[in-house]
Parts: sequence; C-alpha cells; structure tokens
Amino acid sequence: MKLTDYLTDIPHPDLCLYLDLNLEEPGKIKSDFWSKLIPYSLLVDGIQTVVRRPVYLDYRSFKQLNAGRPNVNVLQSIKRNKRVLDYMLDEKSFSVFVVRHGESMNFRTSPLCDPYLKFYGPEPRISIAETGSCFQYLPFGRDRHLKKAFVDTHTSNISDQKDILVNAGFSLGVTPQRSMWAEMIEDQPNLTIDYECLQMGHYNQVVLDHGSDGCELYASKLVRSKFTLCPPSKTIDTTRFWDALSVGSIPLVLSTGTGLKNVNYGLSQIDDFYTHVEDLHVPFLILSPETFRNLTDKDLEEAWEEFLGVDWNFNCLTSQYWLDDMQTYIDLGPILRQGDPVLAKK
Repeated sequence: MKLTDYLTDIPHPDLCLYLDLNLEEPGKIKSDFWSKLIPYSLLVDGIQTVVRRPVYLDYRSFKQLNAGRPNVNVLQSIKRNKRVLDYMLDEKSFSVFVVRHGESMNFRTSPLCDPYLKFYGPEPRISIAETGSCFQYLPFGRDRHLKKAFVDTHTSNISDQKDILVNAGFSLGVTPQRSMWAEMIEDQPNLTIDYECLQMGHYNQVVLDHGSDGCELYASKLVRSKFTLCPPSKTIDTTRFWDALSVGSIPLVLSTGTGLKNVNYGLSQIDDFYTHVEDLHVPFLILSPETFRNLTDKDLEEAWEEFLGVDWNFNCLTSQYWLDDMQTYIDLGPILRQGDPVLAKK
C-alpha cells in the first residue's frame, strides 16, 4: 500500500502489534497477539500436549532456562527438551517458537537451523544473511502504555493532519547518547523541529510522568508529524519507531558510534539489525550525526513526497499479520514432509 493511501485508512490501534507481554502475570495478557500463543511452561509441565499454535517463552521458563544471561543459548536449550519438542511437532507438523522481547535477549550468533522449527525473536545483532531461514525478526511493536491515548484520538483518515515536519519526543536519561542527540537536535539550524514533548522533562517524563495529558499530546504529535526522530536506547529497536510508523510518520533513526555507558552495541550491529527491518519493507531513514547536521527542511519535504508514492508493507504493523505468518509455516509442515523423505523422518 502506498503511504498516501495508508494515511486515509489508518488501522485502529487495537489491530496493531504491541510490546505488551506481561511476563510475570501471563493470565493478564490481553493482546490479540500474545494471548493466542501457548506459554512454553504448559508444555514443560505436560498440561498441554497437543500444539497447533505458536509457542512463546513465558516468564517462568525464561527464569528456569537462565535466558538472557551471558553465553546462554536458549534456542539450543529448547531443542534439547525432546519431550516438549514431540508435543510441538505432533503429527509431523512444523512448529514456531517466539522468544520474549528484552534487551538481554538480542540474538548475537547464528542459530543452528532445523527444517521443522522456526524461531521468531527480537532485535538480532547479526545480519539477515547470517540468521538463516529458521529465524524471523519480530518487531518490538507499539508501546502499550500509549494505547489508550491513540485509541481515544483515533481517526482513520489523517491525510490532512500532517502539519509538523519533524517531531522530537524522547526521554533523555536512558542512555548518554540520547542526551548527545538532544544537544545536536537543539543546535540544528536548518530543520523545523517540534520540541514540545522533548522539553517536558527528562528520564521517561515525556509521557509516563505526565499522565493522560502527556500521552495524548505525544500521540497527537506523532499523528501530525511527517517524520519522527527515533534514537536507539538500551536496545536498537524502539517502540517509538513502530508507534510512529503506525500513524504514518517516517522514523528518522539517529545512529552513532557508541562505547558509552549502558549501551552494548555499535554501528555494525545497528547496520546488521536494520537489514531485518528493511526486509519487512517499511519506510525509515538512518542518519549519522554528519548527515543530520546538514539536513534541511527542503531535503525532508522532498523525501516525504518520494515516500508517499512507494508501495510499503504496512500490514506488518498488525498482530494478525504475524499470527498468519506463523500459522502458515506451521501448516506447511505436513505438506512439505510428504514430499521430502528427509523431513518425513524428522
């Protein structure tokens, strides 16, 4: 769908993918995405032995497998549990395993691929060529804390509301590079940037510490903006990227070399990660400090006109897109196994 058409048919926020997995209280999961997946712990306990849906790594299993600790390969731990794998691969099907989001679960090494098991996970720090066919990057999705504000202000046609060229609205205290970028933004003489949300506070005060008024202001700024500044945080992927895209605002990813406190990635990991985002075919721009300093309003207005006329994959912003993608892989199992004697023995 072209961006110009998407702006006249913005999906309702309820349809979008959200970073809202409540790891400690899975019974409270309300998301259309996560609530339709099976917690891994139910398979470990033998409570669920027939699996026709994707399985996700819930909080209890996350703790038991020491997932997120250095040098712990949770994918290999999962594949070593033959009894659970038998449940997942019942009747010669294929299976999908969804790994939780979180800064400690970034993929830094290539998984060992098996033809019958596909992993969906967050923020790979290796390129799409290295992850192979058994891994699919799953976006962070939108911020559930802002959902009510977007629901309350939702309208499907926002094509006449894009009156802000660039929006800056991120908290500063998460990593030192956020503060560095804020200084560069304020010193940029050639861009018309809306600073209102950025100036509301510091660490997480942009929306969370200003209640419903702050959330609604933040949501309205994204809806009205053609471009949104999206500096990485402790993670490269951010919910701001997906919140912006969902309302037709192009993310401007602010990238720079690191080695800073609280940041464990560099330019090569940023570049590798965005090969996965590019593969989804969604619009965004990556800017180095030098490129950002030289940008003008004219540059971005011209870029906006180009973005408007391109066909993009906005479907990947919805939870149903990912549920369908996973189920298609699961349903392919019996068909592919019948035609392949090697897979038939798995």
